[in-house]
Amino acid sequence: MDPTAHTVRDRLAYDASTGVFRWRVRPTSNIPAGTRAGCSNTSGWLIVIFGVVHRARRLAWIYTHGKIPEGMEVRVLNRDESDLRLCNLELSTVRQRMERHPKHHNNKIGAQGVCKQTLGQHVRFRAKLCREGRVIHTSSHPTLEEAIAARAEALRKYEANR
Repeated sequence: MDPTAHTVRDRLAYDASTGVFRWRVRPTSNIPAGTRAGCSNTSGWLIVIFGVVHRARRLAWIYTHGKIPEGMEVRVLNRDESDLRLCNLELSTVRQRMERHPKHHNNKIGAQGVCKQTLGQHVRFRAKLCREGRVIHTSSHPTLEEAIAARAEALRKYEANR
């Protein structure tokens, strides 16, 4: 459960231009007020408030905007979890975050949304664009370059119509 904006603002000072949190009050006897709050870990910057571990990106949003709406999460735009400037944070749903996710590590083609189909001796490349749980575009092409271009064009048209 997230803390309230009042609790976050009472305990921490947040500089939106640098993304750094500092303690307003002494959290424990060995940490003075004014020192940088939290610690870095593989899943991002973490801050403990009243014995509960919180992601700093969520606290930054709560500090500046208040409550995070139900079903939403705070996403770091440049994927650098230590860069918590307010201009680098946005609200998104899990589905929106997954749509913007980079290609998977085991993608052998090297392009997101394109796969290779072998039908007997014929090799085709299929371009596919999915958004909001629906297939928006699918097409089959003789070359990888054509399939990548077709998916990019479908994405451009989809984004232009939103």
